[in-house]
Amino acid sequence: MDPSSLFRQLLRMPVVHRTALIAPTRPHARAFAMLAPPLPHSRFISIPRIVQPSFWASLIPKPLKTRSEQPRRKEWNPATPYIILGLLVGSQAIQILWLKQERAHNLRRAEAKLGVLREAIERVQKGEDVSVEAALGTGNEADEREWAEGKSTLTDTNTRHGES
Repeated sequence: MDPSSLFRQLLRMPVVHRTALIAPTRPHARAFAMLAPPLPHSRFISIPRIVQPSFWASLIPKPLKTRSEQPRRKEWNPATPYIILGLLVGSQAIQILWLKQERAHNLRRAEAKLGVLREAIERVQKGEDVSVEAALGTGNEADEREWAEGKSTLTDTNTRHGES
């Protein structure tokens, strides 16, 4: 073996190993060399970063890196049917409560209109001079529409209960 090949092998060795072979000039030099982080391998020192494979591997996005693996199939959550059922039942309960509230509101409006009508009839029967148009709101489109809605609400309620 020629001395130049031995020298090249010595240069290719990590720093920690080289310092272990060479006798220290000072007593603490060897301890300091053991604490120092190892330098990269000598053949990578002269290679530009763009040529190293790790540079190109770092440019690949994560979703494309994991694509080679088989996609994991997500497990079915056993609570899902109960959640869906709860949502459906809750939605229907809210809908029923809303319909009850709307129906009660319509009945109150109809009862109020009937009260006004009864009062006007009583006053006419007593012989008082009553402006029926003013009391019942005839001539006013909004009031007439309310009377028509009240009448349809009452007829719908009566037909549901078997009354005619």
